[in-house]
Amino acid sequence: MNAILTLENVSADLGGMLVINDVSMSIPVGQIVGLIGPNGSGKSTLLNLIGGTLRPLRGSIAFDGREISRLKPDAIFRLGIGRAFQDPALFVNMSVLDNTILPIQGQRGETPWNAPRRHLWVHEEQGNALSAQDALAQVNLDGHTRKLASDLSGGQMKLLEIARSTMGAPRLLLLDEPTAGVAPRLARQIFEQINEMRHTLGLTFLIVEHRLDILFDFADTVYVMHQGGILMHGTPDAVAADRQVREVYIGY
Repeated sequence: MNAILTLENVSADLGGMLVINDVSMSIPVGQIVGLIGPNGSGKSTLLNLIGGTLRPLRGSIAFDGREISRLKPDAIFRLGIGRAFQDPALFVNMSVLDNTILPIQGQRGETPWNAPRRHLWVHEEQGNALSAQDALAQVNLDGHTRKLASDLSGGQMKLLEIARSTMGAPRLLLLDEPTAGVAPRLARQIFEQINEMRHTLGLTFLIVEHRLDILFDFADTVYVMHQGGILMHGTPDAVAADRQVREVYIGY
């Protein structure tokens, strides 16, 4: 199966301390790939390396065959890698709809020259609003378009962050604990929506998640991190049955 993202022998340090150590992984097109491990094992740091907010000390990160390890985050975003954070980075005093429209690339009305000339961009803006409504419907937020983002529940904010991340035409989405702080029923609904987007939008997902019972129901492959490295990877069943994983992660 073709890989959309590959990491080869990636290492990184923070303040002189090695926090990612010789990590290699391959993310196949169209899969949901889980990334698990104890707190402090390097999961979020690895997402930061892929997203460009950190640079590796050594090693290669390639997206669709192109080296991206030295690119800036905005360039990586334009190539097709989206990101949703553990704490949703929303504009809380803007509407749900406006939050969703923001990531659309190349909006004509954003330039100083075109902004005063409404006739140049009004139809594009209307089309963007329709696209944003479709994205919100994908995560069951289409009834909340006019609400302020601050009026959403914690779980709905997570869904808005995911919907917004699809508006930059990504091919790969990096999700950092999409169900953290969310009630169990909504947590499962979030993963059901992720799975639906995988099929309807053709997306690939790399997901950091601590709720293993839910993740393992949806993931195709799971990577286990420990002390900055990859302990093992495999199917959810293989990972759950591995003695080393139980010892370092579950504690028995």
